[in-house]
Amino acid sequence: IRKRKSTDSFRVKYKHPETLTWKTEYHKTKSEAEVAKAKYDYIEMCLKTGSLDWKRVYYGYETKTVQECFDFYQQQVLDEKLNAETEKRYQCSMTSFVKVFGAETKITELRTMQRQVDGRMKTGIAIYKAQNSDRSRNTVNSNLRDLRTMFEYCRQEGIITEEVITKNDKYKKHDLPPLDKKVWAPAELIALETHPGISEFDRDVIRIYYMTGCRANELTGFNYKNRNKELHWHHINFHNNEISILEKGGKIRTKTYATDDVMAILKKWQDRGDERPLNFSYDTLKGVIKRVNLATGIKFTCHDLRRLNAQLVRPKAGLQGAAISLGNSSLDVVDQHYAGRTKEEKMQVNDAMLDTRSAWLEAEA
Repeated sequence: IRKRKSTDSFRVKYKHPETLTWKTEYHKTKSEAEVAKAKYDYIEMCLKTGSLDWKRVYYGYETKTVQECFDFYQQQVLDEKLNAETEKRYQCSMTSFVKVFGAETKITELRTMQRQVDGRMKTGIAIYKAQNSDRSRNTVNSNLRDLRTMFEYCRQEGIITEEVITKNDKYKKHDLPPLDKKVWAPAELIALETHPGISEFDRDVIRIYYMTGCRANELTGFNYKNRNKELHWHHINFHNNEISILEKGGKIRTKTYATDDVMAILKKWQDRGDERPLNFSYDTLKGVIKRVNLATGIKFTCHDLRRLNAQLVRPKAGLQGAAISLGNSSLDVVDQHYAGRTKEEKMQVNDAMLDTRSAWLEAEA
């Protein structure tokens, strides 16, 4: 500590704990300077002993606000995202949280905060759930998942020490409404295959999606929000009946086995000179689904075609076969720690799908 005669202030010189460059700060009184010096002496001791407590002292976690955490995550993570929809989803979660707690609320205050909601006293994250009771519980759980991801990132990076949202804050499985999923009937499959009101192009698109079980944007040729997912001709291996797709959450493309029917459709489109295998975007796909809905009177989405694939596979190949067909994460442990899915397995689940398809079509003939 040194006193400056010109200003009667006290100078404290210290090394920045991360850059190790010398820094200087000035204080009006000697007692303030002594407090500052004690802080930096403690930080220096932490660095020497390997203790990470210096971060708490130096960065002052206790003063961090909700908005500061969100800004940090935006700058460090979301700004690097290639998928605009992912960034938008996280921003919606942030907006919903700020709407309930406010941007300037201290992180340390969140879990002990109390508030009357609809005549009942709620504490912490229960306030968020109560004030979003008009939204579906699945949506609230999705928001809480994203918010937990953001706050945990800040905690791991040393910005905060509090665990803001825990796994227990989400609605439990028995508290959620049952999933309303479409169960296909053989007559509906026949309508998709034979209805005279469906054009050749629309029928081909429908077949590709329910026979592969792929998600909508895993196959579309144009994806303006994530160019990396776009499917091109070099992703199609006609010799091995394989399509290389970028699955949900994936970093690299994986190969999915396709039936001869699917490959025949793709070859037809290649021969006529289409620029890409599925030479359209998600909006065009939605148009196809809408036209087929109107023609057949069957209400379904593109994701329901993925369900149709699983419902065709499971009777012959079981639950595991259906999961293989869809490439679901439920088999990730098997893939990574026991045995990966072989080409033969992929061929078997496609055969199972075709067998059930034939049985359904013949039963209604």
